[in-house]
Amino acid sequence: PPPPPVNTDFCGHIDALEVLRTCGTDEDVTTRRTARTTIETEIRRATRTIGVPALIAKTQPATSALINIPTIYYTHARTHTRDVTLLGNIIRIEATPLHYTWHHGDNTTQTTRTPGRPHPHKDITHTYTQPAANARIRVDTTYRIRYRLPDGTWHTLPDTLTITGPATTITIHEARPYLTMKRP
Repeated sequence: PPPPPVNTDFCGHIDALEVLRTCGTDEDVTTRRTARTTIETEIRRATRTIGVPALIAKTQPATSALINIPTIYYTHARTHTRDVTLLGNIIRIEATPLHYTWHHGDNTTQTTRTPGRPHPHKDITHTYTQPAANARIRVDTTYRIRYRLPDGTWHTLPDTLTITGPATTITIHEARPYLTMKRP
């Protein structure tokens, strides 16, 4: 028997979301790709305007470090969710931290999948080898972007979004040992 007819009433429709929902699998592939590209372009544009947070790099000790002793790095990360109206529909956008690139202020970087934790945890550390008066540190966060269409289906953008964190300054000190003699 012949396949059932595909509902193509909306396949030339201006609403890209409607095209995506209603055009059958036998529909013109170009039309569906155009609809997906339109949606993803609008999602990317909206993501840049909804305020995906730039995270602040924190260290322990907080404002200074010693050479040759590991300094703990961490940040406070969370998933950022926002509802926006796109193409006449309410779309939920979700930005989830995927990885973190730590800039230590001494021309080194480190990429991790976790945001680290404060002391006593030592998930992320960096050991400085030279003193520095004003080491500018930061964390750049790369987010995975997902969006939910009005029909409840979730989709993930194929590319990620990296937000550069603000720089903060720490001082790297060198501790010098001194021999002392206990007097009788």
